[in-house]
Amino acid sequence: LVAYQCSFILRLHGLPPGDRFDLADHPVAQEECLAWTRSHPASAHLAPDRQDAFASFLRTSLVSMVRSVPVGLWVDQDLRTRFPELREAQEQAIRRQLDVHARVLGPEVQKSVPAAAFRANAAINAAFAKAWSRAFNEPGGCLPYVVAGAAQAGDDLLGIMDNLLPLPLNDRRIVQAWADHLGIGHWLRWIPHVP
Repeated sequence: LVAYQCSFILRLHGLPPGDRFDLADHPVAQEECLAWTRSHPASAHLAPDRQDAFASFLRTSLVSMVRSVPVGLWVDQDLRTRFPELREAQEQAIRRQLDVHARVLGPEVQKSVPAAAFRANAAINAAFAKAWSRAFNEPGGCLPYVVAGAAQAGDDLLGIMDNLLPLPLNDRRIVQAWADHLGIGHWLRWIPHVP
């Protein structure tokens, strides 16, 4: 996990300073998540401050996922290739993630989360599961997403990755492309990285 986090830092600082960007909050993201929350039946009983907090949770979760998962797949594949001695620890961490992600598909979560947020989350997690089911040669790893109807959405996101080389210069491009495909591209506000 330390190697994984360090790889993100190295990717960012391997770029010329003018090509380094960070993500900042965009007010429209909170507004849309709040609209999703207020219109969702499971949130109707929540006090306004609790609705605001839940909308913030949805916003930060989705932006964090779209920011970290596609680049993280590239990072993990690179670590897997270059550092075979880390594979066992890496696989353990990935399998734990796969288990956690699959639990999010449960009916209780599906009832409590607005449909748009649930679909975006499931698509990202399906892409992650599909990528690792291929790497581990375990096709059954995608079954929860097939059952949930999210498998094709995951394949679509992975298809976007197929059109870009896994270079640091493409990190911002893949994040934006995934976000655009999920209908949240306008949530992303890129700002120059300040060390």
